[in-house]
Amino acid sequence: MEYRSVSTNNESKQMASLARRVFGFGSGLIVPSNPKWGIYALNGNGEMVGGVILKRIGKKAGMIDFIFVDAAGRGQGLGPELLRRGLDELVSAGCEDQLALIRDDNTPSWNMFAREGFSIPSWFRGIYPYSLFGFLYLFFMTFANTGYSLWLRSKASNPAPEALEETAIHRHGPLRGILISLLLAIIAAAGVGRFGRVGWAWLISAAAMIIGTGLLRILFSFPFARRYGKLRYQNAHGGGPWSVGLGLLGAWWPHFGMWVPREHIWHFSRFKGFEGSAAFAAWMATLVVYATTYLVPWPGISESLRALFTPVLIYQAIPFIPFEGMDGYRVFKWSRGWYAAGLLITAALIALRFF
Repeated sequence: MEYRSVSTNNESKQMASLARRVFGFGSGLIVPSNPKWGIYALNGNGEMVGGVILKRIGKKAGMIDFIFVDAAGRGQGLGPELLRRGLDELVSAGCEDQLALIRDDNTPSWNMFAREGFSIPSWFRGIYPYSLFGFLYLFFMTFANTGYSLWLRSKASNPAPEALEETAIHRHGPLRGILISLLLAIIAAAGVGRFGRVGWAWLISAAAMIIGTGLLRILFSFPFARRYGKLRYQNAHGGGPWSVGLGLLGAWWPHFGMWVPREHIWHFSRFKGFEGSAAFAAWMATLVVYATTYLVPWPGISESLRALFTPVLIYQAIPFIPFEGMDGYRVFKWSRGWYAAGLLITAALIALRFF
């Protein structure tokens, strides 16, 4: 395998094209069309099979913007090698803090970055200290990309990679993630109530349903994921700003976390069935809440709540970017059959509203 730095416009465009093909539908919204800083890999036939795109976000901070490997290059240790070369490039450029945005169920990337000393900081710690451009860029990257979290390796605070072990326990238990999810639900409920047109009854009903949805999802999904072993609740950074903003304007963009193993290094291939069934249970919990709107004795409020929840049901059923933190995407990855069942139930409940 041969590794080269991007030096021509043609190489840059070829890298962008490969990245979009690897990441799939919708990735053109976030992958730069002409990256200026990066490293790519060529196989023995001279074909580009992977790359890492880099970005400076502050005087002493840089980002692994995207790292990708084509199907033809997988299974050869190409991803870890590209990551190491990208990090060496950032360090050589004086970037003492290195960041990356990783999807929360992408454990090959999760483990690859964890072994290099990365961990998940608080959202505020992840975006604030670098530069105005860095803040705006990271805010944009986490704005509506559900199911993604920022990862950070800092020269000042992170352990050496050799200190990590396969069984290392993550620092944070489930309570922190659950509280963040409920806080976002409360903000959304307050915003919805503030802009509702039927007064206090609407505010109370909307708040109860939004907060209740978060709690039911956590409770419904826990026993399915718990069959794997000890868990923590992972609340993604991505989608949080969008959720808060829409909540304050009186709408609701669901910002849900997920149960994951309480291990620093874990493998989605082992956890896939547990996580998939947990996501399906959480999806069904959302549908149960929607169905209960028909039990609300006041027709005006009942219909208004259904109008609030109908977009949520649609978001939850879309299995691609930027809805990767939603249930439909995670169930679709686990089982096409269970996804089809969830889709049919969702469609039936939405259709019931109009008949």
